[in-house]
Amino acid sequence: IAVYNPIVAIEWNMHKSHLLDLFAAGIPIPSTTVVTAGDEISLESVMDRQGLSKSVIKPAIGASSTGVWQCSREEAAGNDDRFQSSLMNRDLLVQEYLPEINAGERSAVFMRGEYSHAWNDIPTTNDFSAFDETDLAYEPTEEIRGQVKKVVERACEQIGCRPTQLPYARVDYVERGGSILLLELELIEPYIGLVRTKDGVDRFVSALTGLLAERPTPPSQSTP
Repeated sequence: IAVYNPIVAIEWNMHKSHLLDLFAAGIPIPSTTVVTAGDEISLESVMDRQGLSKSVIKPAIGASSTGVWQCSREEAAGNDDRFQSSLMNRDLLVQEYLPEINAGERSAVFMRGEYSHAWNDIPTTNDFSAFDETDLAYEPTEEIRGQVKKVVERACEQIGCRPTQLPYARVDYVERGGSILLLELELIEPYIGLVRTKDGVDRFVSALTGLLAERPTPPSQSTP
């Protein structure tokens, strides 16, 4: 089956443990622990180990905000049944809660390694993982844009491909003191906000047709 995304990108990006690879490569992320399905460990002890007063728990393989919730250190013991139930069948991430999310989750989109557009989603007042306002006028500074592009470049180094081989990448982050903290790197199934930018569809079509033009023509197959 011919796919636009490199197979190595799919295999690496689908499990959020790739964030630890990026952290090892110098990309700032929230304090993160990957807890393997079936591990006999409490949420309380994971938070204590990380020194967290508030955490975000999310499936290691998942889309959107499905299965994502937050917990304070005081609530950890009372929420352990919920944590253990989720841990029975899937790996989980326990991450530092970032108060910067209240100013918005920023998303920057790259097509074949080149910056395309960005926006800023403002969370609702009672749910950090849901958004009720989008600032389409948000534009990262040149410094922030360079930091975000480095995320894509470091990812390509991890999987052994070139940025031009990725049809798209969406980098989600918050800003702290002029620097980014990476929340998500989406290489295989993201919403990339084509309607949120002028000529976004044209740029995306150009990226896909450019990739297709560079690929060798597969040998013809005859039907027996």
